Amino acid sequence: MRVAINVLTICVLFAIGLGTYYIFLHPKERTAYFYNQKVFDQFKGKLELESRLSKEMMRSKEGLDSLRVLIENGRLDLSSAYNEQLQQATTAQQQLSERFTADIWKYINEEV
Repeated sequence: MRVAINVLTICVLFAIGLGTYYIFLHPKERTAYFYNQKVFDQFKGKLELESRLSKEMMRSKEGLDSLRVLIENGRLDLSSAYNEQLQQATTAQQQLSERFTADIWKYINEEV
């Protein structure tokens, strides 16, 4: 009977020790949620991106406006050049935007 009480006491002490270890020493997992689109929209790099894209668009627009004025004044031979430059400007702007956006997402994901 005394042996059974000693074995029971040892099992209880072991269970208490294991429980104490689990509660106090075992690292706890934490989960956090956030709206990544909101983080992206408020990210300083996005504002810089928008500024750079705006400047690029203005430069392209100035050149295209000059060609358009010449076409309107009778230089119809420049219409193909205008259409070509318009397509190139649009493609370049889209590629630049995609590249900067991917870089920003990469940075945000690494930090998170």
